[in-house]
Formats: sequence, structure tokens, C-alpha cells
Amino acid sequence: FIGPAVRLSTDNAALLAVFLTVGLLVRDEEHRLGPGLAATAAILTRQIHAWLLGLLLIQAIRQRHIKRWIGLALPSICLAAILVTWGALTPPSFAKGHARGLNPDTTVFALSIFGLYGPFFAGWLGATARTHWRRLLIAAAIAGVGLAMISMPHTADPNRWGGAVWQLAARTPLLLDVNLSFWILVPVGAAVVTAIGSSGRRGMLLSLTVALWLIANLASARAYQKYYDPMTLFVLGLSVQGLCEWRRA
Repeated sequence: FIGPAVRLSTDNAALLAVFLTVGLLVRDEEHRLGPGLAATAAILTRQIHAWLLGLLLIQAIRQRHIKRWIGLALPSICLAAILVTWGALTPPSFAKGHARGLNPDTTVFALSIFGLYGPFFAGWLGATARTHWRRLLIAAAIAGVGLAMISMPHTADPNRWGGAVWQLAARTPLLLDVNLSFWILVPVGAAVVTAIGSSGRRGMLLSLTVALWLIANLASARAYQKYYDPMTLFVLGLSVQGLCEWRRA
């Protein structure tokens, strides 16, 4: 019971605060302090969510409202206090087994999950894909080039184990030292994220959210599917909601 309890008190609680932050920013209403408070809770719980500061900064610059800047200052002060206390974003005793420099496996894995789930949202994203198909092809091509530059064969590495994506990779052959399943899912995932970003202002904010989230997770040594499923499904669900509201309008 200890493992699930730890995830319930840290991972899930932090994700809830992340979802509140992004959800309030996407709604773009009078919740000018709400996103900052939610981001503060997320960062105090799991420091990897410091990427939320990027979203808050963009909204503060765009709207130029004092409450937006206060909302940015609150989590920034908390993060600064953590950095002064620990000298890093994680305690030294914890960082040893959870950080190893930049880990491109996390980006490949996250895009693969977008590629796995994205087609189920094609009914909503299809119109955007047809209008901006060139962007989607370019994004898929760039993802393919990036994939060709790394080595990512399936292994029994405990930092990778678990989830349908890894199980699928284990059953597909290697091509240029990358499992065939990734050659399919990663370009599709990049196209899905691009389709979301091409669907209007809400979509642009969500695609920026994905970009910052991917950059932050490069610092993670672990590419577990359970780390990426919730955020992927949240972004896809919120993008669908935005398209439905846009079409009704």
C-alpha cells in the first residue's frame, strides 16, 4: 500500500493542481489569481511542474493585469525558496536515483502516447487536420528526423518498464535502433499536437503547455507510461472541449 499512497499524495495531488492551473488559464476569464495559487500548490508538491511558470508569464505579459503578475510571483517565490534550501529542484538524497541529465526517451514516449490516443479524437481534430495538413506533415517529418538521431531499443531497463506502449515496442522489430512502433506512433503524436495547436487560441495555449511539459520532463530519468497518460488525456480532452465550443459559436 505504500507505493499507491505515495502516488496519491504527490503525483496525483500535483496533477490536480496542474489541471486546475491550465484549465483556468484556458478559460481566460476573471480567474487571474486562481492559476497562480494552483501553480503554487503544484510546484510545492512536485517541483518538476515548475514549467507552469512559463504559462503564467505568457498570460501576464499578454493581459498586463496586476493580478496576473501576483499570480506569477507566488509560485516563483516558493520555487526560489526551494532552490535556496536544496540547491536544486529536488533534495540531494532523492536526486541521485531520479535525475541523470537530459533524457530524450521521455519526449519520444510522451509523443508516442499522443500518437496512441490521438486517433480516437480524430472526429474532432479532423477538420483542423484537413485545413492545416501541411503543418501536420512537417511536424511528423521533424519528429521522424529527431527519432533517427537517437537510440531507443526496447530493454528491460526498470526506468522504462511498464505500460502498453513499452509492451507494444517489445513485440515490434528494430529499425535504425528504434522499435518500429515508435516510428509509427511518434510522428502521429507530433501531428496530433500540431493539430491541437492549429485549432485556435485555446489550442495554441494547449500546444504550448505540451511543449513546456515535454521540456521539463527531459530532466526525468524515468519513462513510465503512468507519468504521461494523465497529462496526455487531459490535453486531448480539453482540446476537444474547445473545438466543440468554437463550432457552436
